[in-house]
Parts: sequence; C-alpha cells; structure tokens
Amino acid sequence: MFAHRLVAALAVTLALVLVVAGAIAPTRAADKLAAGGKLPKFELETLAGGKTGSAALEGKKTVVVFFTTFSDECKEELPLLAALAKDRSVALLAISCDQGGKGLVETFAGSLKLERSSVAMFTLECVQGFGVELVPTTFLVGADGKVAARLDGFADKAALEKAFAKLGD
Repeated sequence: MFAHRLVAALAVTLALVLVVAGAIAPTRAADKLAAGGKLPKFELETLAGGKTGSAALEGKKTVVVFFTTFSDECKEELPLLAALAKDRSVALLAISCDQGGKGLVETFAGSLKLERSSVAMFTLECVQGFGVELVPTTFLVGADGKVAARLDGFADKAALEKAFAKLGD
C-alpha cells in the first residue's frame, strides 16, 4: 500500500513541477478522456521502428495503457492486460511515459515479453489528448473508436476483467 501511495505522490509531484515550469497545462476534469469519449488523433513510434496511432487502431477493439518502467503497479498490470487482450483478440498499445530513452523501454518490454510493435514512446500531445495524469492509466476502446472504460491507477485482474466486459463480444 505504501508503494502505491509513493508512486501516486511522485506522479502528482512531477505533474505539478511540469505545470509550474510551463511544460504542460493542468488537466481539468473536462479535459480527461472518459467513457463514451472518442479516441483522440495521434501517431507514435513503436519499439519495432514502425508507426502506430489512432488511424491504425480504427475498427479494432483496443487496450491503450500509459505506463512507466519504474512503476511497480505498471510491472504488475501490463502482463495481466497483455494476457487478457490476447485471450479476447483485443489489440494492445502500451505507451511508455518514460524519458529515459528507447533502450530502457525495450529492456522493460522484453522482460515482460511484450511485443515490440505494441509498445510505443509517448508524445506530450498524446498524453494531453488522453488526459493522463498518472500511471498506469488504461483505456478500453471499442471498434467504433469510443472509450468503453477508463481505469486511472492500478487495476487488479477482477477490475480489468470487468472493464474488458464493457467491450462486449
């Protein structure tokens, strides 16, 4: 429990530092992408060297998760998400919010056996478009491009399964 609070406190502190420094604008509740909202337009570079984004995800049920390599919650949740997505034939896009470089993220993704083509490096515009304030933040997106569920912070297997159920068959 202490680790969860520490990570949350660090995330809030980092966000406040960035807001004060003028690097990002504070996210208002109205700016957060919520259930029923449309997937924002974005394009990112994957670890495999290709491009992915909203256009590539059109017509697909997709899990989009924002993570960092240093978060224990992300390390725990990402394998659960990958397994659930695979079992349900849902695409997975894991977006790293790390600033430590591609090599760090590649090592992390490899240790969790995530496919390099399903892991991408963040852009500030993408993070802002989704209204992400902490990690992990997970979005389950229907084939219609609308968010079926948003999970802020760590979600255990039961919570993830409940969210996946919102995608339907």
